[in-house]
Amino acid sequence: MTRPQKTDDSRRTILEAARAEVLDTGFRKLSLRSVAARAGFSPASLYEYFDGKDDLVSALADEAAQKLTRAMERAAETTRNPCDVLVALGLAYVQFALSHREDFLLLFSSMESKRKGLQETVPGQSAYGLVVAGVNRALAERRRRSSPHEADHASYAIWA
Repeated sequence: MTRPQKTDDSRRTILEAARAEVLDTGFRKLSLRSVAARAGFSPASLYEYFDGKDDLVSALADEAAQKLTRAMERAAETTRNPCDVLVALGLAYVQFALSHREDFLLLFSSMESKRKGLQETVPGQSAYGLVVAGVNRALAERRRRSSPHEADHASYAIWA
């Protein structure tokens, strides 16, 4: 959990330094000492903004998730046909992975799904939530009766 911030600017500076460090060395080699040096902070002062390396990596992964979601939202806006939306979402996902390799690796190797089962709802403002919404629209457009978890299974297959 992130501690109260002294200033948003300092937190942003640290995150930008961490992101630059990840791009230079990869997220597995990220160290608080190297981030602090790059950001112009002492290593100990980073703890005023983050609980440790895991918290910093989590903040970077959250930002990567937001970027992926925005890229997929933009792609989904290019068409109204529900099946074409699913194709656009998939292409945006792949393009993001190719164009933002470190963000993609960080996102999918450091973040656990917050959803622990099919009975839990999918956050609507997430990249995966866009896929679920797209599948639900496509099923509704086809006026198909679906089993209770058909949309979940189809969404997961598309996501994978």
